[in-house]
Amino acid sequence: SATENGGLSAQPPASEPGVTTPVTVTINGTPFPTASPSSGQASTKAFSGAVPSDVATIRLEVVDNTGATILAPFTLPAPDSGPATVSLDIASGPDRTFIAKAFGSNGTVLFQGQATVDLQPNVLTKVGITMVPNAIIVSPSIASVQTGTSQQFIATVIGLTDQDVEWSVN
Repeated sequence: SATENGGLSAQPPASEPGVTTPVTVTINGTPFPTASPSSGQASTKAFSGAVPSDVATIRLEVVDNTGATILAPFTLPAPDSGPATVSLDIASGPDRTFIAKAFGSNGTVLFQGQATVDLQPNVLTKVGITMVPNAIIVSPSIASVQTGTSQQFIATVIGLTDQDVEWSVN
């Protein structure tokens, strides 16, 4: 079963049979630096602590280290104040990934985040998920590449419908 702040209750599907771990998930945000294309200056954009008023719902799901669903996605109403908090019983095991997405009233993903933890049987575990806004994150963020050599980069597109990334070298 699951309960969340504000006295409201959401009931996700039951966890897999077997040993479970009680988990408290807190979903909030911290400032996330973004570069302004026009000025090149860094700015801060994200929610800090409280869920912003433009967030209507938050979807949470849990997968294992193979990507198999442990807890099917379920939706929580956004709290009136403070971070979103939910208590769950999740199947114990290594590398449990908690994935949260915050949606606006029109269904657009505004923020998302995830956290991966090992869940020990019957040990209360607190999981914090920091939400970030729509973004493209490139890893590594800085690299020196010598002429004639190569460097692999990974682009993670968050919260954007267009998942295409155009690469260039300068």
